[in-house]
Amino acid sequence: MNFKQIGNAVDYYGMRTPFVIERTKLLRDTEENMGKLTRYYLKQLCQNPEPFWQFIDNNPYLERSDIQLDRICQLFKTYGDDVDLELLLGEKEIITEL
Repeated sequence: MNFKQIGNAVDYYGMRTPFVIERTKLLRDTEENMGKLTRYYLKQLCQNPEPFWQFIDNNPYLERSDIQLDRICQLFKTYGDDVDLELLLGEKEIITEL
């Protein structure tokens, strides 16, 4: 992995973490393996979302409105198991032809 320095070392709960992996780079460089895992777990979540929603509702820091599960599940229905990972993660818009 290619880490990018984001600033000086910060002591956070005893850990020094001055480097990060850019999200898009992480997704693209690991898309084959991580993409399969991401698709699998998101599809499982679509098939049984109630425990997930209970977790969201019981956590005061999370809001249902921040979760795009309905959009993700619709993508699986429309495109099947091989739906584009960028579509699932909301990084690419759906292009519809008229």
